[in-house]
Amino acid sequence: MGKGVVQTFCQNCHMKCRIFVTLRDGKVQAIANAVDVEGAKTLPAYEEVIHPDRVIRPLRRAGNRGEGKWRPISWDEALDRMAERFGRIKETYGAEAIASLRG
Repeated sequence: MGKGVVQTFCQNCHMKCRIFVTLRDGKVQAIANAVDVEGAKTLPAYEEVIHPDRVIRPLRRAGNRGEGKWRPISWDEALDRMAERFGRIKETYGAEAIASLRG
């Protein structure tokens, strides 16, 4: 893979700003926003993506809460567990009891 610029968007908050990522040999070299100003959040966001401790597959607690023990599970198991738990919350407290945000 050579050098190039990929247009995408920052996922670090709800604004979803358009950004341009400069790549060389598949590695990020620079990140700029739509007005060619390096964003305050974009490089730290990239560092999160490449961090060796980043969670890249579903995990289920394997010990007591707070012990930090986890085991990998399949995406199907993770989604089934989430659907069951969200369904229970919705039945008990109503749909307004479930919210999601990032940023």
